[in-house]
Amino acid sequence: MGNRAVRAWYNISTGMLYKILMLALSFAVRTVFTWTLGLEYLGLNSLFTAVLNVLNLAELGFAGALVVSMYEPFAKHEVGKVNALLRIYKIAYRIIGTIIIVVGVGITPLIPSLISGSYPREIDLSLVYWINLGGVAVGYFAFAYKSCLLTVAQRNDIGNIVHIALMLVQYLVQFIFLFVFKSYYLYIIVLPVINLLYNLITAYIATKMYPEYLCVGKVSKDELKDIKKKIIGLALNKVSYSLCNGLDSIIISMFIGLIALGKYNLYYYIYAAINAILFAAISSVTSTVGNSMALVSADSNRLAFEKIDFVWRWVLVVISACLISTYQPFIELWQGSNALFDDMTMTVFCIYFYVQHCIMPVQLYKDAAGLWWEDRWRVLLEGLFNLAINLLLVRTFGIIGVLLSTILTMLVVSLPWQSQVLFRHYFHTSLGRYVLAQARGFALAIVMCAVTFYLSELLFSSLLLFPAFICKALFSFVFSNVALYCVYKNNPSFLEAKHFVINVINSVGNQHIKTGSSSH
Repeated sequence: MGNRAVRAWYNISTGMLYKILMLALSFAVRTVFTWTLGLEYLGLNSLFTAVLNVLNLAELGFAGALVVSMYEPFAKHEVGKVNALLRIYKIAYRIIGTIIIVVGVGITPLIPSLISGSYPREIDLSLVYWINLGGVAVGYFAFAYKSCLLTVAQRNDIGNIVHIALMLVQYLVQFIFLFVFKSYYLYIIVLPVINLLYNLITAYIATKMYPEYLCVGKVSKDELKDIKKKIIGLALNKVSYSLCNGLDSIIISMFIGLIALGKYNLYYYIYAAINAILFAAISSVTSTVGNSMALVSADSNRLAFEKIDFVWRWVLVVISACLISTYQPFIELWQGSNALFDDMTMTVFCIYFYVQHCIMPVQLYKDAAGLWWEDRWRVLLEGLFNLAINLLLVRTFGIIGVLLSTILTMLVVSLPWQSQVLFRHYFHTSLGRYVLAQARGFALAIVMCAVTFYLSELLFSSLLLFPAFICKALFSFVFSNVALYCVYKNNPSFLEAKHFVINVINSVGNQHIKTGSSSH
């Protein structure tokens, strides 16, 4: 476990540091954005982001499928095979970038119809949309395919460092443009430039580190057939994800309006900030899991999965308990009482958070195993189900309806189906124990959130807003962790997960000691 554990821990720590720093800077810029331009501009920006996310479906999961195909040949140093895969990657990205530009420009006349009610009349919708479109398309023509070498080499930390440096520049420039000029045009023009620089720099680094890997050669017909299957399966996954998440902002804009979308974006920003940190943690070990799957038995990987899943559920319960106690006071402190939704909407946001994230360990292992083809029918059903429920509920329940549609889709379709795919096609065992663990975890999360919210309101609601927020945050974190320890302290899963985490930490510590000794 040694080297894989050390590399995973290093990727997690650098990934977490990277995300925390980026979130702090992004938060500062987002605050200035809403203070200078207002909620209507924030809603408009969210709409364009959602539209471009849908356009990004043209990528169709090609990058993920190629990276999965590269894990084994890269680990075994099969240079010719990796080179052939890189060549496919390069050609495909040129085609994808062209499709995005052509389709994106073609739908320009439809943009005004996606907005219910008013929008800032002082801006040119088409021009703003084209600038955002350029920010997305530029990466496909600027050696973005080279960055996959850093991923399969488990060197995500390099990309993180480059991104940190460029984001510092981006946020500083955007902060100045907003604070001094109050210009939305100047704010968005920075994005294409930064995206271009990121791809050029990471491509240069990857070429210097791995000069033996070039875009030459051809893969065999059997390998190409296998890649096509993975692409189709992953493409359907991306379509499903877009229908379940990317269209939410578009639906809110179409049926409710930009002001409501701006408020939704504030709450979703907190969700997305936490999601970014969690995703950084779990994606940082994706390459490690992929490497483990190439070299270690399915039974060994299943045991590691159960330990990761237990730790993951613990983390989700703690975060959910903290969210339900601090969501409202934080939004009020940040943007004022006019930006608040009611407590019911906030509570549904917390449920939305837990349900969306409880499946992530399954997705981690499923993606690392490349099981997208086996999952193809689920994603079609999930996407259509979510879209239909979304359109039905938004008319009656508004924002809550949008959130409920995703929650129902995850519980009814996504969670049981993805779990079945992983356990049947990779672990080759029953998922009964996993389902029971998830049911217990969800029930415990509900009880923990209800108790934490009740006690925090009872103890601290009489305080001023900022002291109340701090006290609620500290209380929720400490209380939920202590309560979980009391529940699980004699549970075999807790003891195994505890032992697993200690082993990883010891492996990292021993590696640093060896490195320090060798340097002397």
